[in-house]
Amino acid sequence: MRSIPNLMLRGLVGLFAFPVFGVLTAGLALCAVVTIVAGILRTVGVDIQMNMVLFEVPRYLSVPVALGFSVLFIGLSAASWRALRLSYRFVVL
Repeated sequence: MRSIPNLMLRGLVGLFAFPVFGVLTAGLALCAVVTIVAGILRTVGVDIQMNMVLFEVPRYLSVPVALGFSVLFIGLSAASWRALRLSYRFVVL
């Protein structure tokens, strides 16, 4: 039989981890797609700002920079998905 503090901890993890990791996973995946689309649109002439900290990205580098950030977002989304699965296993099993 499981102890009361263990059940409370599992409930608390389930209460906070599921919504946070779920929204983070979906949001980062969506940002990856939007980043690629924005990089392509900026290359063909749509006025989209791509500013780094100290400089603006040149138009001809929009797609490679967008692709780099998209890969970063996909990687973070995959890590968030793994954390969501790990917290699910902790709560359910």
